[in-house]
Amino acid sequence: SDTCLNSKLSATAKATAAKTKCHQIAKAKNQPVDQGCLDSADDSFADALALLLSRPPCSPTNDSAKYQNQVDTFVGGVTAGDPCASKIKASGKLGSSALKCQATQSKKGPSVVGACNEKAQGKLDKSFAKADAKGCLPTGGAEEVKDQATDLVDGAASILLFDAGQQPNGAL
Repeated sequence: SDTCLNSKLSATAKATAAKTKCHQIAKAKNQPVDQGCLDSADDSFADALALLLSRPPCSPTNDSAKYQNQVDTFVGGVTAGDPCASKIKASGKLGSSALKCQATQSKKGPSVVGACNEKAQGKLDKSFAKADAKGCLPTGGAEEVKDQATDLVDGAASILLFDAGQQPNGAL
């Protein structure tokens, strides 16, 4: 059902935000990423999915690892190249927002997704420009993050919508 799909996308958005925050904190402190932080994000995500799947209208599935893989791929991509903490934070916000935009589709219609994504992209552009102006290295990278967010949304939505016979409408 749409309620279940939206809830799974929202849970995936929270996991994306939590995992990128682990990397952001580590970068800000100039320390390795705390495995406990990553494990906590994974555990919270698994618990959220298990709870969702235990309640109607969601049906039990065994695909939580697929969602987690989408999150891990996105986080690995946006943290590659050793970006500064502010860019990691902005990237996590875009990934999370893009998933939330996709979740709003069934509530408010497909036309809302585009405007929602444009707003999220605008925030990313501003954050990256501000970081670049402060000497954050490497410079640029916003377009690559947008592509990675599109892949995250399309991947997560495809897992969810495949069984429902729908197609994702979250392209950024």
